[in-house]
Amino acid sequence: MITASENIRLKLIDRYNFLNESKVTLIPQGFDPEDMSTLPPERKDGVMRMTYSGLFYENRTPEYFLEALSLFFKQHETLRGRVEAHFLGAFRDEHLEIIKRLGLEDAVTVHGYLNHADCVQFLLDSDVLWLMMKDDESTPGKIFEYIGTGKKILGCLPLGTISDVIYEANGICCPPDDVHEIERAIEHLFGKFLRKELQGADRFVIEQYNRKQLTGKLASLFDTLVQM
Repeated sequence: MITASENIRLKLIDRYNFLNESKVTLIPQGFDPEDMSTLPPERKDGVMRMTYSGLFYENRTPEYFLEALSLFFKQHETLRGRVEAHFLGAFRDEHLEIIKRLGLEDAVTVHGYLNHADCVQFLLDSDVLWLMMKDDESTPGKIFEYIGTGKKILGCLPLGTISDVIYEANGICCPPDDVHEIERAIEHLFGKFLRKELQGADRFVIEQYNRKQLTGKLASLFDTLVQM
């Protein structure tokens, strides 16, 4: 059996007695290295750009992050204009209302739908890539695209298999609905930004999610099965 999620792999092994570690293989989602081949020029504007790619649905919401960003500006008024948030993808009207209610119109930009190439270019031109999940059940493919960019990742999500992936990629995590913790994370990241220390995943970790490497792993598994 092959799964794309470590969470599902562990649940299968736990649920069925006839399965063991050797019978369930993890081949995670990944990124296409060709997408990462065009690096944008380094920005010199002195602004930390935080970007979220994707939709908000069910229990995923930008509300806590936006409240944390508002709190950050209240506590650091002189830094307004030095941190900006960008959202790539369709955005709900109620979330636009939150931006307006918090007075963040000058700090938050909603770009709407972008084609994939433009989306990846925007990720590469960002400083921090943000992810929000309220549970550890699913495995969003964008995590591995985030890792492929080599950018710093902020994960607002419960501890579990996905947070392990983010930590392995040198990212940071905090609870998804704890406004004060998220604000402290933004403050921490901005300090790293000023010191030019916002390193993301190292090359070894990035290559684990290169789809060429993952395809090789699948081919090796087929070879093993044919020999058996």
